[in-house]
Amino acid sequence: MFFRTAPTSLVPTLRLWRDSFQGSMLCLPGRVRLATNEGAAAVEEAIDFLTSQQPLPAIKRISRGMSAGAQDHVNDIGPKGLNGHTGSDGSSPYDRISRSGKWRGSAAENIAYGATEAEEIVAGWIVDDGVASRGHRTNIFKREMSVVGIASGPHRGFDHVVVVAFAADYAEGGARPSLVSAAPPAAAPPASQGAITGFRGVAKHRPQGPPVSSAPTASALAPPASQGAITGFRGVAKHKPPPGGKSHVSRSSITSGNVTTTTITTTLIDAAGNKTVHTETIVEHGP
Repeated sequence: MFFRTAPTSLVPTLRLWRDSFQGSMLCLPGRVRLATNEGAAAVEEAIDFLTSQQPLPAIKRISRGMSAGAQDHVNDIGPKGLNGHTGSDGSSPYDRISRSGKWRGSAAENIAYGATEAEEIVAGWIVDDGVASRGHRTNIFKREMSVVGIASGPHRGFDHVVVVAFAADYAEGGARPSLVSAAPPAAAPPASQGAITGFRGVAKHRPQGPPVSSAPTASALAPPASQGAITGFRGVAKHKPPPGGKSHVSRSSITSGNVTTTTITTTLIDAAGNKTVHTETIVEHGP
């Protein structure tokens, strides 16, 4: 990630983003539109951050074991169309990278849905639209992070998913336990369910029909007419039920060593029964 050693290198791209908003809609030339939570303000804040950010040491290496742990998550959530940092087996990011070695100091995980180009993915994490803590950005610019694991693959709901694991240090291990194996993506949901789409963390369900907005993808092509709407750079926002609607919140926590990962899932249902699902992950380090 050269953005650590040259933070301002991404500023021209973000200035283009900032200048391409119409209200809260990001309307890049030649791209499909993207409905965001914070609009141009989040991009402007990211530009200010990059302008003042001091260069950091480069990532030292890509870890085989951490990449295997990241791939486990891709293989797990991709075919099932899941999102979030907790695996279907209850595993946390720390569990997955511990299968092939031992991490030291600190560790974290970023996930991107939909996009495939590296610059676009990292730019989205640095803007961190809708994420009050700017946690994805923090993971990238933590000085102590020196090792990464990278994996990607198809995703049932978002077409593509990228998982990046970070650690301050990592000792590669030996044999790994039996894990979720890669599988072809499951079939798309029936027409009666509507499409499940999004850039990260947000799955918006609507009846079939022309798209009203869409997240950017590497190809920058509009989604098929059968898809529903895509909202947000990623999925944490102010979760208020729409007029005449309701909300449901569920929490799950996993502790691995002195690290507790809490996942909060908020489902908003409008008066017509359309659903929006938001997933937020909070990582706490104990003494």
